[in-house]
Amino acid sequence: MSLKEIKNIGSAALLCCCLGMGGRALAQNTGSIVGTVTDPSGGVVPRAHVVAQSLEQGLERSVSSSEAGSYVLPQLPIGTYSVTVEADGYQKFVSENVKVDADQNVRVDALLQPGHVSQQITVSAAPPLVDTHSDTISAIIPHELVNDMPTSTGQPLDFISVLPGVSDVSTRAAFAPDRNGP
Repeated sequence: MSLKEIKNIGSAALLCCCLGMGGRALAQNTGSIVGTVTDPSGGVVPRAHVVAQSLEQGLERSVSSSEAGSYVLPQLPIGTYSVTVEADGYQKFVSENVKVDADQNVRVDALLQPGHVSQQITVSAAPPLVDTHSDTISAIIPHELVNDMPTSTGQPLDFISVLPGVSDVSTRAAFAPDRNGP
């Protein structure tokens, strides 16, 4: 089998993988906010009211925490959100500037302090960028880079090699590093 045939087979396999992920690729303009609502003793707070509000679009999505204190706000359009958590007998918790990127699970855990509903705790630090809910490696390529970066063929697939976790196996060395090959 020649190197050209191997490249053609590799390109066909990559195309099949991309086509097979078509539905997933289309859904990558959303992300999720997940978390757990607890009190100062470490106990969970069930049925807390959790609201995520988009700072750009004004969109609001709300859920209640489960009996285990956990919540999931799925399929949020990418953007920056303010997350508010309220429960009877506790101060309001607010986390501002929560950035949701494509196909990411952003964790916002809420520690509710006992108090009156008129009191609130505001967290202005951004949540960590590590997604502990998924083992997916992903990246976002800004459209400016796509437009300005020269490529050998002008095809969007040329950008795959700059993504994390991707390696080029189309070279002879990748298939036969200790031999001269055909």
